[in-house]
Amino acid sequence: MSRSIALRVVALLVMLVLSGCASWQRADSSVAIAKLARTNEEQSCFDWLSRLDAAIASASTTDAEAVRLPGFPHLRVNRFLASFRDELDSTQKWADWVHRLQRLDAERRTVEISNLPVTALTAMATDRVLALTQVASCGDLLANADLMSPARLSTLRDLANVPDDYSLWQRVAGIYPLVRIPFLSGVRDWQQSTLETFTRKRIATPVADQWQEYVIMRGTEPDQFSDAAPQLTQRDALGIPVIDAQTLQSLSWSHAPIFKIETAGPHDRFGVLTLKLHGANSIGDRLETLVDIASPTVYVRHDFTRYGKMTLLQLTYTAWFPKRPADGKFDLLSGKLDGVMVRMTFAPNGEIVLVDSAHACGCYHLFFPSLKTIARTAISAMEESAFVPASLPPVEAGRRLRVWLAARTHYLVRLDTAEHAVLTNKFFLTSNEAMLGNDESASGKTALTRSPYQPNGLVAGSERGERFFFWPMGIASAGQMRQWGHHATAFVGRRHFDDAHLIEKYFEIVFEATH
Repeated sequence: MSRSIALRVVALLVMLVLSGCASWQRADSSVAIAKLARTNEEQSCFDWLSRLDAAIASASTTDAEAVRLPGFPHLRVNRFLASFRDELDSTQKWADWVHRLQRLDAERRTVEISNLPVTALTAMATDRVLALTQVASCGDLLANADLMSPARLSTLRDLANVPDDYSLWQRVAGIYPLVRIPFLSGVRDWQQSTLETFTRKRIATPVADQWQEYVIMRGTEPDQFSDAAPQLTQRDALGIPVIDAQTLQSLSWSHAPIFKIETAGPHDRFGVLTLKLHGANSIGDRLETLVDIASPTVYVRHDFTRYGKMTLLQLTYTAWFPKRPADGKFDLLSGKLDGVMVRMTFAPNGEIVLVDSAHACGCYHLFFPSLKTIARTAISAMEESAFVPASLPPVEAGRRLRVWLAARTHYLVRLDTAEHAVLTNKFFLTSNEAMLGNDESASGKTALTRSPYQPNGLVAGSERGERFFFWPMGIASAGQMRQWGHHATAFVGRRHFDDAHLIEKYFEIVFEATH
């Protein structure tokens, strides 16, 4: 081992120790907040939420999308909201931030309570409706109490961060500074191959009609497919757009892309996520996540990202396939389930300035910048930069973005636009991905809903053979499908799909002047 590599290993060991110190600091903060005085009513809410958390953990219905905050059972944080914690310089910013943390907790608890077995709720002398009502009332009470306590707010700001999805101990044990060199070479080879695919004028296929096109099912309301750009002028004190549910639904419908998929078998047809129960329908039963291709469905979510002082809207569309079939006996990338995410980022005037895509494992992250979005110089030659295989085509009125996916691998191989009216295959749009029904009620068993995601954020049964070879890169079970908030998208370096500063790290955007 050379002296430079040895120094890098030592540096990683130091980082591991510092990471442990950060964990101790987090625990110390939790102890500090636990010792703060509470009224009887506040303590009652605190105890009830703690009992609810224990019941959720016991039933394995914990939702991992957002991070719980020790000592604050009514609040959760994600990478976007964590990015504001050092910018809270006014009373109104504090209030808007805390209440967004509270709403995030309420959203994830809705999932957890909906997936909780009735027996667990009965043991707490409650039901789903009453539990959700108490979550809301206790959340309001505790959040308002936090805002009246500078000591609580100080502790909250210290705690409100999201752990890295890279494992330091894996990188240390795997001698990351050394092994990243051949891994980076492999990444470069994949990028070159992908670039060659995008630069071809024509995508070869043995049978012309193997390419199937799908477009969103039209609704009955005339404004559902308006070409109007999203004008998001109402913002809170943090600068985050305030968007009502109806507007979000309209935007989701209006911008849903066309999917053009090379179809060689059922594994190339996307559908709705479902669960199959194995057992007697008790808490310990195994639930298998499947894809029902009889119901073509795309899942949509809205999020925000940051660029300088601006907050930009993002819409992410995810298509789930039953599997990635094996290409031979030793295909390390094959396995059950395969999700493809396509994300659009909008400028304040409603123009799409960037599209990026990755699979639900966090793999194959591609960027497609508009003509107003310019790639920055690579930060380091020894890290993965933002890979741009092609530019984003202008999306003109009456046309939609069209995403081409290859057979078997479901790789994104082309991005262009097409008219909505010429297509026949339809898909439905939904936003509910973490509360799935099971298919056993017809056989006399009690119907239930559960999440496809385990408490660690991974989808059981979707493991890939590559995890045994890629572990030195620090990603838990590389290749396995995972929940939002857990997509580490670079093997060499560090990059998260939900990083609040992802775009400004890799691109410069030229925005139109506003008047």
